Amino acid sequence: DQSAPAPGTNAALQARFESSFDLGIGNDLNPSGIKGGVRLNVARAGGALAPLANSSLTMDTEVTADLNQQSAVLKTFTLAGALNQRPLLLANLSSPFNLAWGKNTAAVGDSKLDLTLTNLNLADWRSFAPEFDAGGTANATLKIASRQAGKQIGFEMAARLENFSAKLARNRLAGINV
Repeated sequence: DQSAPAPGTNAALQARFESSFDLGIGNDLNPSGIKGGVRLNVARAGGALAPLANSSLTMDTEVTADLNQQSAVLKTFTLAGALNQRPLLLANLSSPFNLAWGKNTAAVGDSKLDLTLTNLNLADWRSFAPEFDAGGTANATLKIASRQAGKQIGFEMAARLENFSAKLARNRLAGINV
């Protein structure tokens, strides 16, 4: 069905995500890995949904969980996105991500997830907010650190907009670098 979904009140964006994932289950019935991809369909002229051309998003991960110990370990995680065969998004786990939700959990090491957004051309995404007619390039990094078995989570973010332009009401912003 390629017809647009029924919009909510004052919806400015209509889109549909389609995905396919493979899930691995270990002998102990705990999840062992997930691999998959996502396809994004966005509204085009006339309201019909069509795939966002030349885009890809893939994920590969390995996870273990121990319900008796009330803990889980995300051993590996990679998320990669591209548009027009140019890398756009990359997320990597630098070391296993440990999470404990019980009171009597064993000590585990720290871990960090790094996410990088590279050369996001805002003009490629105009269909999400056409009233802004945005342009320019965005780059960003996000680092998430887990300490003390996930009881302390830290965030570090940096972002940059180059040659940003947008329409706001009757005004036009152009050539802004932040």
